[in-house]
Amino acid sequence: MNITVYSRSNEDALFEQMKAFIPAGIKVLKCEQFHDWQHAADYLHYIIDYAETDWIANIDIDCFVFDWPGFTRLLEYLQQNGYDYCGMPDGGVHPGRSWSWCTMNPFFNIFNAAKIKAMRQVHGLSWEVIGKEGYRPEFEERRPAMIKGPYNHIAGEPFHGFFFWLFRMAKGYFMNARILDDELTTYLHGIDGEDIILHTWYSRLYSSDKRTKLRIDRYLKEAQNKKALCKL
Repeated sequence: MNITVYSRSNEDALFEQMKAFIPAGIKVLKCEQFHDWQHAADYLHYIIDYAETDWIANIDIDCFVFDWPGFTRLLEYLQQNGYDYCGMPDGGVHPGRSWSWCTMNPFFNIFNAAKIKAMRQVHGLSWEVIGKEGYRPEFEERRPAMIKGPYNHIAGEPFHGFFFWLFRMAKGYFMNARILDDELTTYLHGIDGEDIILHTWYSRLYSSDKRTKLRIDRYLKEAQNKKALCKL
């Protein structure tokens, strides 16, 4: 599989746990220079600009891809059906995320980095200009049926402009999710509607907050158990 995985890491132990879910033949790169909240967009720009393969995955350190065959089917589906990127909408799906459904949360994404990079170069656009993109009324006719919860179209995160631009210029696959009773922990669905990825959120508190560490470790174990049931 010709794909590279990137992760914006601020916690070595958790990075290694995330990496353990990825087959040994897949290159996983840790990006340590983008720690702060405001660096989220810079990180996405960086992995597009310096992608080592045409297709790349962005995976948070507290995001565990326990069903790698499901990941493979997702990637193949994107490639075979002309999709350029995927992820969970950043509004209307998760109770803690009520931004625009046109944008995606960057805890997990797959990008056709080669195409996205070429699009930017052809149009002569800087990342600064792309970052100023926003919602357009005509986007509404492409709203996915999965959008059931609250949302608004304010660009409230540094990366929202990037995803508004992608929504306008490229073809995105919007992944549905199952949210657990804690209204936080997230199972992301693959193309078959089955859980393939578990995201715990709040990895930045892993080393400083005992309750958060216990919660993440508990779900890490759950993801490890699920991985053991998947045939590689």
